Amino acid sequence: MASTDVEVKRQEKLKARPGEQTGREAAVSEDAAESTFAEMDDFERAVPAIEFRDVHLSFDDLKILDGLSFSVQRGETKVILGGSGGGKSTAIKLVLGLLKP
Repeated sequence: MASTDVEVKRQEKLKARPGEQTGREAAVSEDAAESTFAEMDDFERAVPAIEFRDVHLSFDDLKILDGLSFSVQRGETKVILGGSGGGKSTAIKLVLGLLKP
């Protein structure tokens, strides 16, 4: 499949997903998150918005995640790095509720 065909299919999928953010909308959302964070009290900042503790996920005998732990505070930005097949997309799907541990 030619790269232009791939791009057309990707654009079609994006159009089919209501609520999907464009790069500009994502930048606006980030600005809104920063201003909201500034208005939070100490307790709200102390409670993680996302927290994984020793998360394990396997498909049949294949371990995808083996003891993943991390937290993200409100207003904080984190990066997930790793090699191909390392579980990055799977972790994001868990955060979004698309997969259950």
